[in-house]
Amino acid sequence: MQDTTEIALYAGPGAELAKDVEMILRNTISYKIIKAHEIIEGMLENFSLLIMPGGYTANYIPNLKQKGCAAIKKFLNKIGGSYIGICAGAYITSDLGISQSEMIRESGIFNCYIELCDLSHPIFEGQKTTKILVYYQNGPHIVPHPNEKSLALYNDGSSSIIETKNALIFSWHPEKMPSTAPILLKSIQYLVNPK
Repeated sequence: MQDTTEIALYAGPGAELAKDVEMILRNTISYKIIKAHEIIEGMLENFSLLIMPGGYTANYIPNLKQKGCAAIKKFLNKIGGSYIGICAGAYITSDLGISQSEMIRESGIFNCYIELCDLSHPIFEGQKTTKILVYYQNGPHIVPHPNEKSLALYNDGSSSIIETKNALIFSWHPEKMPSTAPILLKSIQYLVNPK
């Protein structure tokens, strides 16, 4: 997709599922693993996109500390960076000032169907049907803020993907299934190379 490394994949404390995302990116797209101390030190300024994968929400913010959260906010608001949050990376978006949507904690690990709201959205390019099977692992059911766009719904009507000004937020794990991995790759392309 691109020749230079524009993608930072967080693999610090809390990001237990970073390796799953890395498996999708490897041999497909250039990326660099980034740790909490590197975010705190201002390394995000070298990138266009930060991916915060799934894991343990409670470990994210304490390890990023106030300086790390401030660095992410600066990256998004002053430098013009973008963000993909997956599951735990979705839950922390309010702490980071990325989303004003309500993240409702739901337990469970299973495959389920979601309904895509708009097949013409670039991240769904190549999808043939609006109903797709996804891997869910304790992610938030999202009640979107009026300024944020719902891209896909669970059968209870809550959002499973939302789009904010410079972020895509997934409550499920696009990296976990070969059929949904292209959505993650197209999401990266969409945020790094906007049309």
